[in-house]
Amino acid sequence: MTDEKLRELVLKHDGSLEQLAKSIEHLAKAQEMTSIDVRDTIKKLEEISVYLTKQSALEQKVSTMDKELLDSFKRVHKRIDYIDLIQKDVSGCNSVRLLTKDITTLTKDVTNLVRATEVQRGHIEELQQHNAASITPITIRWVVGLIIAYSIAFGSYVVQTFNQVDKTMTRITALLERDIKDTASLMGSSKNIKY
Repeated sequence: MTDEKLRELVLKHDGSLEQLAKSIEHLAKAQEMTSIDVRDTIKKLEEISVYLTKQSALEQKVSTMDKELLDSFKRVHKRIDYIDLIQKDVSGCNSVRLLTKDITTLTKDVTNLVRATEVQRGHIEELQQHNAASITPITIRWVVGLIIAYSIAFGSYVVQTFNQVDKTMTRITALLERDIKDTASLMGSSKNIKY
């Protein structure tokens, strides 16, 4: 082999080695970037792991709360059913029964009062229409006189009705106070019962 061929061969090998060095350098940079990406990914995975751990703990707490709430409602409903059973029995609280009757009576009275008020409102509207249709002063005087007389009669009716409602409310208040005392003693005795 001649010197010239040897030189060409060396130059060729130098070029290949230089290219190989550049490739290794490029590979090293790429590896460094990959390492940075892997570190970032590991850090994110650690954050996700912490988040999942917290979420798992929260799910356990919520599950425990749901279970305890369900147990609590079962206990409350059991007590309510027991009180309801006692009330429906012959030995139930007479005060509560009387209070229920009083409330029903009061509801009827209020309904009747509302109905009477609606009737009176209808009469007033009719009088207003009649008053609007009449033009003469004599008619206006008569209508005003009738309205005043009707208002006096209606006012005395309303005062009597309110007096009746006031008496009923006083009676209900007394019954309610009595029933509250009875209910408190019943609740005290129901707390001592074991299920």
